[in-house]
Amino acid sequence: MSRSHSFSLDVAQQFNVDIALLLQHFCFWYLKNKADHVNYYKGDYWVRMKAKQLHEYFPYFTQRQLRYLVDKMIDKKLLKQDEFNDKKNDRTKWYSLTNSAKKIMNISTDKNVSNSKKSEENIPTETPQILSDKNVNNVTHKIVTPTDKNVTSIYKEVDIEYRYIYYKEKILSNESLLEVVAIQNKIKIVTVKNKIDEYVLWCKSQEGKRNHSDSELFQHFPAWMRKQNLKDVDLELELNWFIGVFNTISKSEFQITENIKKLFAVQFAGGFTGDQMVKAVTNLYSSSVKNKFHLQHGFKFATPEYLLKEDNLNKYLNIKF
Repeated sequence: MSRSHSFSLDVAQQFNVDIALLLQHFCFWYLKNKADHVNYYKGDYWVRMKAKQLHEYFPYFTQRQLRYLVDKMIDKKLLKQDEFNDKKNDRTKWYSLTNSAKKIMNISTDKNVSNSKKSEENIPTETPQILSDKNVNNVTHKIVTPTDKNVTSIYKEVDIEYRYIYYKEKILSNESLLEVVAIQNKIKIVTVKNKIDEYVLWCKSQEGKRNHSDSELFQHFPAWMRKQNLKDVDLELELNWFIGVFNTISKSEFQITENIKKLFAVQFAGGFTGDQMVKAVTNLYSSSVKNKFHLQHGFKFATPEYLLKEDNLNKYLNIKF
């Protein structure tokens, strides 16, 4: 059964997408408990939630990540935490929305509620309305399945829109994926990032034709990028230039190897310019006494492979002699 999560754009912009997702989740259960008039303590409604239960709702997060996010929400004054368990050895946490969270989510802070049976007569029996305002600026959480008969077309449209904002954030945060795609297509990472919006639109056009779980999303993106036939520059030409500059500065005759090709592709994808590479090579072969290691070894290890490995290019670009 397909499920989708949506969130408030305002919360995502103010905090981040992950917090926005969780706040929508707690908001939904808070409103449900309020409508059902259950779990009312200390003048407010509470949501009893185990870490394992939360993970079932958000399987793309680990339990450790969820605990971190909940703690962060408490720290940001979006959630408050307490315990109202019947058994003393039950340490299950209870959560409620703070007044700040209620204000952000446009939830009433009225406290004219009691636990008496008399007051229950005036409690509405319907589940609270899912959309919080007419302009749908603040979308609330709901798990949508093909059998949900009460899901309106406007909610589906909003859910789809914000789901793909979430997808974009997921791709942007996956640095290893961006690097691999850049290397495979011999382009810079910034070029890859500039194509993500277009990819998200393509995903939107495929709505109903295919599912986009995180793993499928990451699998489809590289394949889609390859079809774009992008090309920043001739990578082989750039590598020949780099080796030429390196040999001129080092007064050596290094040759291009398969390993150098791979290392150069990674650094090129990182967006280093020609001038920056020249500066890094020049600093690598500096005769400054601060360049002690290479001076002591007669620049034996100052090779193209060494400079292109890991963060060495950035290191020698910014080193101060």
